[in-house]
Amino acid sequence: MNIHAVIVAYQPEEDRLLDALRAVLPQVAAAVIVDNGGPSSRVSGLIRGMDRCTLLPMNGNTGVATAQNAGIRHALSAGAEAVLLLDDDSVAGERMVDRLAAAIRSGGKVAAAGPRFVEEKSGAESKFIRYGTLGSVRLDCANEGAVLETDMLIASGCLIPADVLRDVGLMDDALFIDHVDTDWCMRARARGYRLLGVCGARLSHRLGDQPSWSVAGRRIFFRSPDRHYYFFRNSMLLYRRPHVPTGWMAGDAIKLCALAVAIAAGCPPRGEHMAAIASGIAHGLRGRMGPRRAA
Repeated sequence: MNIHAVIVAYQPEEDRLLDALRAVLPQVAAAVIVDNGGPSSRVSGLIRGMDRCTLLPMNGNTGVATAQNAGIRHALSAGAEAVLLLDDDSVAGERMVDRLAAAIRSGGKVAAAGPRFVEEKSGAESKFIRYGTLGSVRLDCANEGAVLETDMLIASGCLIPADVLRDVGLMDDALFIDHVDTDWCMRARARGYRLLGVCGARLSHRLGDQPSWSVAGRRIFFRSPDRHYYFFRNSMLLYRRPHVPTGWMAGDAIKLCALAVAIAAGCPPRGEHMAAIASGIAHGLRGRMGPRRAA
């Protein structure tokens, strides 16, 4: 399978981006780095001279969906049979791509396959999920060879065949960032495709030093006011879409309530965060899309 990696870079840690490239290049035919960092970005200098790498500068932050779509279109025009999406800080484990491709080949009508995430500092591994009546059920990997049907795959590390992209469509540019992968996975599921979580495929990532709360055994991470705006706005937008399962909506609404309470209680500057949340909810209910600052 002729696989091209699409890596979206936005002001990346230089060493980390290089680690990501060195890990994935031996596993794919080519890589395209979509640079969302604008004129001051140093990505072009980092990858200069690297074999089978192409740079697509976006002249500013166009959002993750638009950047992914630019990279996907470039990969498809170059003859890619499948596209591997990656963030600039995600490092593919040994034989990750081969294991994802094998799952797709053996899985019938498959939209995509994705790996388990390993958090570098703690060594904690993510779980795959299925949507229930009021939220999601987490699936345990019984063994390294297990391939689990899931309802959601995080974009980074996701391997998608070219014909699926042509059928389901690309990412929704209007979402800008957050829930872009959620929406795409739901669209694929609505068209009868399966999503596969591959237990033996791993992708290393860093959560950084984001402050968090623990609620009922789950960690709630605090991010910037802009990101909280997109979390809440894009949830409101997805609630209006016919392909979105009611179980996911119920679970997501509960999570948003918990996040809002946690932010109000312990995430300074509270006023700025709560204003971003209120604005996101209002814009989402009115169907306003695109980047926040242009809204």
